[in-house]
Amino acid sequence: MTETLIILGVCEVSCLAMAFLTWYLLKSRPKTIARRKALLEDSLERLKLISYELLRKVDDMDLAKKYAQDSDNHSSSPLKLISLDSALLSESLETIEHLLKKRKLDDANRILGASAKLAEKIQADLNDLDQNAIVLKIESKIKEKP
Repeated sequence: MTETLIILGVCEVSCLAMAFLTWYLLKSRPKTIARRKALLEDSLERLKLISYELLRKVDDMDLAKKYAQDSDNHSSSPLKLISLDSALLSESLETIEHLLKKRKLDDANRILGASAKLAEKIQADLNDLDQNAIVLKIESKIKEKP
């Protein structure tokens, strides 16, 4: 009889623990999602500022090449590639905004990381073209899986 009561007591305690854990997880999930969305939106705004500066720099370099007296085709080819990358970056920012509105946070996070890497590549290419280019440091907090 006592063994049955002990078993019933253990079952009741484990059921109560599971109910509390389920309640806690359901209660904290919206807060976690809202916090994560806010962080992604903040990162998106910072990436917008960085992409604006990069686009401005690409436009300045393009105008300087256009109005230069001795423009050569070799230096404009990398600039065209940088311009294409910049256009891709601006399109990806719109995609990230759309995904955040749809609350697809994992997809937005993945594209945001790829866009940050693309912005870093654009900055490196700009530095190769012009040693007086602005320097923006972009760090990714996302750890890649091995």
